[in-house]
Amino acid sequence: MPRVATCAPPFQGKPAPAIVAAQAMAGAEEIYRLGGIQAVAAMGIGTQSIAPVDILVGPGNAFVAEAKRQLFGRVGIDLFAGPTEALVIADEIGCDAELAATDLLGQAEHGPDSPAVLLTTSEKLAVETIAQIERLLQILPTTEIARKAWAVYGEVIVADHVDEMAKIADEIASEHVQVMTDEASALIGEYCSRLCALEGFAGHGEQANIRVRRYGHRNVPYAGRAEPVHA
Repeated sequence: MPRVATCAPPFQGKPAPAIVAAQAMAGAEEIYRLGGIQAVAAMGIGTQSIAPVDILVGPGNAFVAEAKRQLFGRVGIDLFAGPTEALVIADEIGCDAELAATDLLGQAEHGPDSPAVLLTTSEKLAVETIAQIERLLQILPTTEIARKAWAVYGEVIVADHVDEMAKIADEIASEHVQVMTDEASALIGEYCSRLCALEGFAGHGEQANIRVRRYGHRNVPYAGRAEPVHA
């Protein structure tokens, strides 16, 4: 690739050191302190100081997604993305309420239309997670967005047994699925494609491209055949 340019919004008026480091380590030749639809427009159309790019990639909120959609054709884009979706499957042994609440809100804060669902066999964990979410919404800097998402799209589902959890999870077909149970293998299964394993367990770290399923629509197969995954 002849040129790699990256954009990220400032943090407290200055470049965020960790983000700049990540951009540099990823091979960025140009790093701009710019975010949101302004960054999309600058990179897609160009400015006096930023040359236009050939393709736009990367996540963003609903406004960023719409900006990329409108520029599609003038430049390439990675995909038409929808809201972030999160499904946490947990029980008392594999997870505590604070952890479940933190992971749910960590996705809900992406946008006011981001579904965040807890699926569990423990009524105790369900009640405690709701309480922890309310506590965290009092202190998080992203509370305004996360609270809207949780109020409209948040769910807590209590199933009778693991098989019912698996069935419900398959019906929801969330973009992000996090399994924190005593016997996670019962839900994950013994076999999966190697790329599916990369996305499920090491996704971004292994640089596996994410092709998400949205609102209950199933993915196409990740690989031609399923293979056992060994630790």
